Amino acid sequence: MVYPTLLDSVSDVARPEWRGTAVGVYRFWRDGGYAVGVLTAGFLSDAFGIPAAIAAIEGLTFLSGGVVARVMSETLSFKANPQFSSLNARLLRNGDSWLPPGQASIPRIKY
Repeated sequence: MVYPTLLDSVSDVARPEWRGTAVGVYRFWRDGGYAVGVLTAGFLSDAFGIPAAIAAIEGLTFLSGGVVARVMSETLSFKANPQFSSLNARLLRNGDSWLPPGQASIPRIKY
């Protein structure tokens, strides 16, 4: 479920007239990362072993997450959306879940 979230965050921060290009650029680098990442992980595992390759992937993932946390900003303003603000405050205060009021659990689908 990471892919839709990352794609959504790219489209959130891009201006509407540039959104298509921004998503295309994101997908280009993401797909290139898949190809280069697999080859790099293979070379690292051949040269240093699988644990070293996994550690390198972990380090790169942590580093990229840090860059995103530092560079990108939240686009949803709870102050601008009182509906989300009151819901968030109520959930934090009561320790409830994101279910509608009066609904104790997620309804199960019967097959």
